[in-house]
Amino acid sequence: MKSWYIGAIFLFFLSLVGCGSSMNDGSSGSDTGTNEEELWEHSLTGYVADKDDSRILLIGKITKEQLEQMSIQELLETASPEAYWLKVQDIEAFKIGQKLEVWPIGGMMESYPAQGEGGKVIILEERK
Repeated sequence: MKSWYIGAIFLFFLSLVGCGSSMNDGSSGSDTGTNEEELWEHSLTGYVADKDDSRILLIGKITKEQLEQMSIQELLETASPEAYWLKVQDIEAFKIGQKLEVWPIGGMMESYPAQGEGGKVIILEERK
């Protein structure tokens, strides 16, 4: 009788360990569906509205006219939630007013504007 209890307890703990490892395998790194070192499947499109030492502020859902006439705060209110601070390799290559298509790398911080790292960048429209 005693060996039956020991066997049942062993199987119980074995099933707990098995369930725990399968839960971890299914959730590791799959929040965005991408590997941290790979480009996102979908791109972000918008205008460069501001920049600092290593990042550009990309704002979507705005027109060229809005970019030229509105303050950054007004643009952020208009574009919500499509505004992104993106760290880029060559900050000098980007000018305020350019329209870009950017594929981020890895995760994106959920602040507003969101923050992340830009990977592949295509200039869709030069600043005039």
